Amino acid sequence: MLLRPEFISTPGPISPHTFNVRVKEVTQNLPCHLILSAREQGIMAQSIGQMREDTELALEGDSNEINALLHHQFFTLLLRLSIAYGQNKSAREDPSTSMQRYKAFKDLVEKYHASWHQVTWYANKLGCSEKSLTRSTVQATGVTAKNIITSRINLEAKRLLVNSTAPVALIAEQLGFEEPTHFVKFFKRQAACTPGEFRRNQWEMKLS
Repeated sequence: MLLRPEFISTPGPISPHTFNVRVKEVTQNLPCHLILSAREQGIMAQSIGQMREDTELALEGDSNEINALLHHQFFTLLLRLSIAYGQNKSAREDPSTSMQRYKAFKDLVEKYHASWHQVTWYANKLGCSEKSLTRSTVQATGVTAKNIITSRINLEAKRLLVNSTAPVALIAEQLGFEEPTHFVKFFKRQAACTPGEFRRNQWEMKLS
């Protein structure tokens, strides 16, 4: 963008000093180059295009008012760039921080998988968002946080079914399911058979 001198002179209610200070506050943390997503590029291009159209209005109306309008649009554009940079920066999380979060999550799942099945609870415990937690688990293992919780519950269910004679209803309660039917549905989705069928198959394999 090339800005004409009369635009920089900030006519109207905005003083040059105030405008320059506001611009400096927004731009001081921006990098020289910023890679934008396709969506962000579209938004920026639309904003710049609107400003270009509005410069033509200066030929027909009060140039002071047009310049004031362009000032606000330009400052809004800078704010959009600053927001985009902040979001992109948070997405590029330090790998070591991400791995530490994943390890802490794994420890919590190992300890609380029979009590808490929701990603939200673990994210709150770790002081992060569900999105950040899932991003860490995907980076570390290739699967989501929800999948890790589910896999751990499923593993424990199989262990209890094979190594104990406890009723399925009791195992469901031990694993934090309010209703045995919920546990049966969960297990069938994971193992492609009911808990009872899985237990019988495993015992038959032991005897054969």
